[in-house]
Amino acid sequence: MLAIYETCGPKKWDKDMFCKCCEKPAPPDPSSDCCYNTWQWELIRTTREYNLVTKELQYVQKHLDIITARTTRLKTWFDELTSANELARKVCHQLEVIEAQVVNICINTEFTVKAIRILFCMVREFYVEVDCLQTKYDCLNNCLKCLNPSSISATQGIGKALADYATALAALIATRDNLLKLVMAALAMAEQLHWEICDNCGFKRLLIDWSETLHCGVTCGPIEGECRDEDEPDWEKDCLFPILQFPLCNTHYYKMIDNLYHKDKKKMDELTVSRQRLTKRQLSLQAGMQSLQKALSEVGQTARC
Repeated sequence: MLAIYETCGPKKWDKDMFCKCCEKPAPPDPSSDCCYNTWQWELIRTTREYNLVTKELQYVQKHLDIITARTTRLKTWFDELTSANELARKVCHQLEVIEAQVVNICINTEFTVKAIRILFCMVREFYVEVDCLQTKYDCLNNCLKCLNPSSISATQGIGKALADYATALAALIATRDNLLKLVMAALAMAEQLHWEICDNCGFKRLLIDWSETLHCGVTCGPIEGECRDEDEPDWEKDCLFPILQFPLCNTHYYKMIDNLYHKDKKKMDELTVSRQRLTKRQLSLQAGMQSLQKALSEVGQTARC
């Protein structure tokens, strides 16, 4: 345009010619700058878009905060369920070790009961023989009393030996009651220990019940697919849901928590990408607004005057 003025000289003001550079129609006032008005319209449009992007970014951020908090809770709860399942597996392993030890204990207690019964029979047989000796002594002593020989004295010889024998025999018989009580008590305790540990209703039964409760022989299956609607719990019927069963890794609740976590994790990743895109767009619009505002301030009527 300056080249036209230089080569052709002054010309009449051609408003249509200068308005071709403007995106918006020129204002009625001929003294106005059409490009200035274009920048004003562009600033209004950019500001409007910036406000929309800011509101959308606020919405995405709020949604992302909620999803992040819920994903964190689901991950924490899923990790706790996994830890509980692993602890149950360890308990099952310890139960197997205890069960193996119980088998050895039952074998030992069974032999102990048999040994004490044999000992009881031996002690009883011993005192039966002692009773026989007492009977023979009584018979011999009665015969001597009946014969009443003058050559036998109670303080010397055969008479003294018989008296010492009678004293020792009486002392031996006196130990019978206490010894038999001890043997019978040992037998009773050994049998009670054997019954309480090895009986089908004793400690062995307790190990079996815990193994069945924890389902120690069941392995964890794969977590595949998503939860279907028909697999969701009936809240009206299952008032105490969830009622967890072992192994936890095979329960519907465990798989549902895993599915919910991965769904929220996927949604969180999508919202994170949206936030980054909107943030980038917001910064770009903000830079454009600042550039337009600076340009308008430079070419404004006040600045030019």
